Amino acid sequence: TETTDEISSSLSVKFTRSKEVAEKSTNEEAMTEVVLQKATAANKLATTLRDQGDIQQAKQVLQQNRGYLEKNGKLLNSSKLNSYAQDQTLDIENLEDDAKYQIRRKQMRSIQLKNESNQVSY
Repeated sequence: TETTDEISSSLSVKFTRSKEVAEKSTNEEAMTEVVLQKATAANKLATTLRDQGDIQQAKQVLQQNRGYLEKNGKLLNSSKLNSYAQDQTLDIENLEDDAKYQIRRKQMRSIQLKNESNQVSY
């Protein structure tokens, strides 16, 4: 016997030039996850740069990432993003000293993996 399954879904799109309307219709939970995933990718890049010995470039990436998280944490009223911004500060503070970095690196990788595995589907 043959069986056929059908899956369907719908999508609605709304366009506006109004900043207020756009901000009101923003799905804050979804945007928080988008920001978190982008920030996690940047944090992974900083880890790679530091592992390659490019401390200054890693620091720059982490500083930009912290600013990105702080801005969006405030905009989206997200404690998750604000907390991850604080993690970036800890990452920056532990880049220079090899021994401290090795300890912090384990924490960075753990947070990165947690963030990546907690992706939400919408």
